[in-house]
Amino acid sequence: MKSISIFTSSYSVGSYMGGIGVRIWEISQVLSKYFKVSIITQQKSNFKWPNITFKIFDEKNWKSQVKESDVIFCVDIPDTRILLYAHELKKLIVTENAIPIEHLEYDSIKNSINKDKHYYDLIMRFKLQILVTDHFITRSKVEEQTLITAMAMMGRINYINYLENENLRNLISYVPIGFNKLSDVHQENSPFIDETIEYVWNGGIWDYLDANMALTAIEMCRSQKVDLKMKFMYHPPTNQNIQEYKLILRNINEKKLNSNVKFINENLQHYERDKYLKSSRAIVCLGKDTIENYTCVRLRVRDVFLYKKPIVIDNFGATASFVKTHQIGLVVSNEKELAEALVSLKRDDCLYKQLVNNIEAIRNDYCIENNILGLVDFLNRGEKAKDICNSLEKHDLLLTNLIDSYSSLKEPPIYPI
Repeated sequence: MKSISIFTSSYSVGSYMGGIGVRIWEISQVLSKYFKVSIITQQKSNFKWPNITFKIFDEKNWKSQVKESDVIFCVDIPDTRILLYAHELKKLIVTENAIPIEHLEYDSIKNSINKDKHYYDLIMRFKLQILVTDHFITRSKVEEQTLITAMAMMGRINYINYLENENLRNLISYVPIGFNKLSDVHQENSPFIDETIEYVWNGGIWDYLDANMALTAIEMCRSQKVDLKMKFMYHPPTNQNIQEYKLILRNINEKKLNSNVKFINENLQHYERDKYLKSSRAIVCLGKDTIENYTCVRLRVRDVFLYKKPIVIDNFGATASFVKTHQIGLVVSNEKELAEALVSLKRDDCLYKQLVNNIEAIRNDYCIENNILGLVDFLNRGEKAKDICNSLEKHDLLLTNLIDSYSSLKEPPIYPI
């Protein structure tokens, strides 16, 4: 049985994991049906699963881990030393990443002394990732499109690869944002909680999101004698300066929304999320008109399909287009439209049922098991990308020039989150 080592960068995989960690875990569970999987993290995990081993990343073991593996799998902001060493050993390299745009909003970058230098480091590591990856995984069609553009600019789109497969499935597996069957079984068996949660704010609190629009809309509804309840799933990280969070706390107090808007006070574990999402009527996640919203579909669309809950989304970018195309939620442009949407989902059972029916009609299309067989076939073949093998001298020249232009690629990254 082939072995895969998944290096998770700074993301944890365990009870308190976030969006990327959840995706790594669910993909790992599915891959473990076919391969031996090692998940290499910086934090100890309390998860256990057949054919999955957790290991702590440290400077003493990562090279031996690469040597012992058939496949190296990296995600967002990989340690480029791992990629370079795996490439040197001619290991099969698989990566999942989108062009680093959202990182412009990370607190540690936008509030750093030299913002451009920090961001430039991420871009250069992304370029190296593009050059040495044998097979890419994309999470949405917009990510696939931007990835192909980046690949073309880095010389990875050429007739060697194109003639092998005209839709580039030899290089790219589209595994859309979704859930695995194991998570579905778990949520089905999870209890409901007693209290009523009409709306759950899902997707975190970041400065590129607009949670305060929801507070204004709830205040507008209350002035019209419609009492709405919303819960925030998480507080933001304590080590980041999130202005949106400060504004939320102030608005809850000033607008006297303490009985309408609450945070889940427990330190919520991953599998504890089920009872809150199952007990809610709909998901709310609103973004601002920033470039990040145009280049990705938000990871929490997974929860729309897993829990069969409509979503209320902003009218900016790829997630809005996705929701409108599939009619799985309501898209709003301002506070008034948001207030109307929240009231409609509360009172209009016909509308609500139609949205849920739309979700159920395409739900299986977003099950990981139904989208991963192309990747499994690629891993079983074990063939490196033809342009890397057949044009090794040209490829290594591109790689050498990139490293010469930025020697820090031989050093570990400074993770911005």
